[in-house]
Amino acid sequence: MASGRWFETEHVKNWDDNPNKLNPVRGEQLDMLVKIATASWQPGDRVIDLAAGTGHVLEMLLAALPLAQATAVDYSPVVLRHANKRLAKHVSQLEFVEHDLNEPIIPKLDAASFAIAISVQSFHHFNDDDRQRQLSDIYDLLKPGGVFLVHDRFAVADPVLLRDYQALWQRLGGIHGLELPDEPLPPASGEPGERAADLPWFLAQLAAFGFVAAPFALHGTRALITARKPL
Repeated sequence: MASGRWFETEHVKNWDDNPNKLNPVRGEQLDMLVKIATASWQPGDRVIDLAAGTGHVLEMLLAALPLAQATAVDYSPVVLRHANKRLAKHVSQLEFVEHDLNEPIIPKLDAASFAIAISVQSFHHFNDDDRQRQLSDIYDLLKPGGVFLVHDRFAVADPVLLRDYQALWQRLGGIHGLELPDEPLPPASGEPGERAADLPWFLAQLAAFGFVAAPFALHGTRALITARKPL
């Protein structure tokens, strides 16, 4: 049986109460993500949220795209129950898929069946091999011309710059009246398989799989990346 904090109701509830409390730039960058997705969407397009969590991002997206059909994918039935509750008024537009992204998602979902794919705060939970396989899966899930939108934490460019990253992070805490823990962590910190990817490496992997990609917003270690599958 799968285990971990995302299978614990109390942890999920505490996180769900305010997912922006430890990342003051999250709300603004997610608003950018929704704006890009909204500009891309056409009637009939399907959206997929990979590692959808408790449905915060899909709630934002479906408010902007009230006619969109969406698929929410997550490995935890606990967070999917929270998402189902949050998105109850959109039930006719939604499909919930319990799936561990460490495993291939095709043929569980059809190739080239989505116009928009999003991934928020997921990739930093995986190792590089898993990230590569997921990017390959996402490329296959998208239709030609489809867009993949990533919001995530990335590794510091070099440990010697850590003090500078932390100064920027603490500035955010002061602006927003928050007492933030030291962030970001050095690249070698964290549990195995939960180390943020190097941003240039990640962009290079997107290009290697065929995407045309660029970071559209970068604040310290937090980036919003747009990646297009060519027509």
